Amino acid sequence: DLAPVVANVTAAITAARLGYGYWSIVIGQLAHTFTVGLLAWTLSPFRPSWPRALTKTLPLMKFGADLTGLSIASFAATSLNPLVIGRLFGVWEVGLFDRGYKLVSMSFIQFLTPLSRIAETSLARLYADPDRYRQAYLQFSEALILFLTPGLVCLALMPDYAVAVLYGREWTAASAIVGW
Repeated sequence: DLAPVVANVTAAITAARLGYGYWSIVIGQLAHTFTVGLLAWTLSPFRPSWPRALTKTLPLMKFGADLTGLSIASFAATSLNPLVIGRLFGVWEVGLFDRGYKLVSMSFIQFLTPLSRIAETSLARLYADPDRYRQAYLQFSEALILFLTPGLVCLALMPDYAVAVLYGREWTAASAIVGW
């Protein structure tokens, strides 16, 4: 997880110093993606091949398609919000929404990302056993609720304090969005 981030930062800073301007961000992202692929290919013994038993592969493909669909829907939901808000209300409101949304979402993404990796791997292994799958899913959901709920309740009940501490007093207009 750390090597791609280091590659991203190193490539982006180097490109910026060489005068590539905003393309430095793109170059950094390309370095990140390349590093992830290179590490996955070299560190994993798995090599793709044609499936031998399609009947055993189809449930895994369906599981993967479900995860892909969720990722696409999540991307669309998070990407369309600023466009709609900007179109309806203006750029100032997009800025407020962005700060408020990031404060809340980044708070739980810190827990959600590692837990999701564990959950996806574990649930994929239990896919053929519905009872164990259901039990594991409920345990992951319970852990997620246990960790996230107290922090989200604090953000909902004390948004002015959270915004002032994390962004400064000049962003207090975003407090209503954070609380909501």
